[in-house]
Amino acid sequence: MAEIDRAGKYKGKILDSSVGVTSQQGLPQLILNLLATEMYNPQEDAWYPWADYDESITGYLLLVYLDDKNQPFRFSHYENIMAVTGWDGESFAGLDKLDLTGKIIQFEVYEDGEYGFKVKQIAAEDGVLGGLRKLDDKDLAALDRKFSTGATGKKNTPAKKPKPKPTRKPPSVVDAVLADVGPCTVDEAWDACVAANEGLVSGAVPEKILEDYWRSRVQEIALESDNITGAEASLIRNGVLSDLGVAPAGDDIPF
Repeated sequence: MAEIDRAGKYKGKILDSSVGVTSQQGLPQLILNLLATEMYNPQEDAWYPWADYDESITGYLLLVYLDDKNQPFRFSHYENIMAVTGWDGESFAGLDKLDLTGKIIQFEVYEDGEYGFKVKQIAAEDGVLGGLRKLDDKDLAALDRKFSTGATGKKNTPAKKPKPKPTRKPPSVVDAVLADVGPCTVDEAWDACVAANEGLVSGAVPEKILEDYWRSRVQEIALESDNITGAEASLIRNGVLSDLGVAPAGDDIPF
């Protein structure tokens, strides 16, 4: 049986599953041995038979990480794993006891320059990988404030109220990062994310988690991961800042 050697979206069956831990930090992860049976062709919007290639991959899907105060937080795909496997999310022992052998699912494979090909996410057999990003109430309210034209077809401009005198405070690393929301280079975007994370004294995430946020945003936003534009770099930066719980400056930032 050969290893999957190209990025893309696949359907396949679970050959084996278990709950394990990462080697360095001991973080819980769902380990899936997956056999590809179909591959998606985005140009034709169709699934092609793939079983004859007899290709498989082992996916390591992190479930929870600890912040700098040793408090557990779920990874973004925790609930997705629950939906795909039928796990109730209550205990890792319960997840480990599930018999998932033979279950058909979708999974997305991407190429990590350092570690080869890896499983990014999973979905139900008839589900959607990388589904539409839904705006929350705060995002929708911001859209109403900026773009709503009301019944008259014109933008509603509320009467301006006197602004309270700002309270001065010492500038911080995070303030400096959020002051610049325009296009930037990839290196500048990454440096801004690192600086913002380091400035979050009480909520900084481990470096590997920050890298995971970055890779996820690159996959979501960039048309070509090896040729990221300045505009894409700024959106990736703002998306990672959002993942860190830091709201980028300006209502026009779509994260």
